[in-house]
Amino acid sequence: MKTKSILVALMGSLVLSTLVFQACEKEEPNKSPSCEITTPSDGEECTQSEIVTISVTAADIDGSIAEVKFLIDGGSIGSVSSSPYNYDWNTTDESLGNHTIKATCIDNDGALSSDAITIEIIKGGSAAFTASPTTGDAPLTVNFTDQSTNNPTSWNWDFGDGGNSTEQSPSHIYDNMAQYDVSLTATNENGSDTVTKTDFITVKGTFTDPRDDQTYSIVTIGNQTWFAENLNYETPDSWWYDNSSENGDIYGRLYTWDAAIMACPSGWGLSSDEDWKTLEMHLGMSQEEADQTDLRGTDEGKKLKSVSVWTAGNNGTDEVGFTALPAGSRKSSGGFSELNAYGEWWNENETHLERAQHRWMENGSDQVGRFGNNKEQGYSVRCVKD
Repeated sequence: MKTKSILVALMGSLVLSTLVFQACEKEEPNKSPSCEITTPSDGEECTQSEIVTISVTAADIDGSIAEVKFLIDGGSIGSVSSSPYNYDWNTTDESLGNHTIKATCIDNDGALSSDAITIEIIKGGSAAFTASPTTGDAPLTVNFTDQSTNNPTSWNWDFGDGGNSTEQSPSHIYDNMAQYDVSLTATNENGSDTVTKTDFITVKGTFTDPRDDQTYSIVTIGNQTWFAENLNYETPDSWWYDNSSENGDIYGRLYTWDAAIMACPSGWGLSSDEDWKTLEMHLGMSQEEADQTDLRGTDEGKKLKSVSVWTAGNNGTDEVGFTALPAGSRKSSGGFSELNAYGEWWNENETHLERAQHRWMENGSDQVGRFGNNKEQGYSVRCVKD
């Protein structure tokens, strides 16, 4: 009996020891992650329209960071789920004054912690400018006019050709044919603001056709170089509108398609469908729109049209110096029509044995047309550099 009592006592002690050991093994509670906004600093001033990079340092000693959320004045602006825990906050549309930036760090078990700071958005210099002229032959003198607000005290111009100025409203001479981006940074006591206008200045060059010594204005648009005038080289099956040399001096000649294919000088070729698509998409037309027929796009035609001679108030803005002219057309039957109302240009692409593709622009539309027509029609020619 004594042995049995000892065995029972030992078993009880073992059970107790097991329970104590299991209690010691009980899982520790999840610890919240650390969370600190490291930039910007609390109380920092930022200029309106500035991109403020919010940087957070987050760590979790018993797990991992699942997400860091960013809030401005209590409203969520975004989150990140991997390091670095940064967010770029665009303050362009934010009001002036104090704003609270808050970061909430969440670990893989759902525990969270937060940090918050206050910054002040102040008004910087609002840069703006205009210029005249924006298109012309080299050497082109352009007069820039500062239109910045909020009382800037200094200006820094980048003319896009390596030239700079710190004058408020400078003039600049462009010597080489190209399109140029122009930037202005205006600064006041609260900060700086920069505005950049892409392809803002278009400088044309010239080309003299060795076959007849006629000189044409040419222009580089994107990676293409175009005639900025309609071709006026005399070939069989080409005509001046109404057989008038005065019209030829302005609008060039009208060619059948067979004549147009051979009309451009050496080193240049009749514009193709792809040439036109490249030009149109450079001005904003989508690929899907460019592939369609009839009138397409939005305002690409207006951007290409000349600033004068189109009737009924349908002149263009000639944004890239293409200077599309409404030369009308010659019908296959021999009559002329639509001077100052329509411009039509052959493409090198055939669509049928008796038809070829052409582009057109017209009064009453800011778009560009694409279609095939009878090769015996008389249309204008634009040459593109090979």
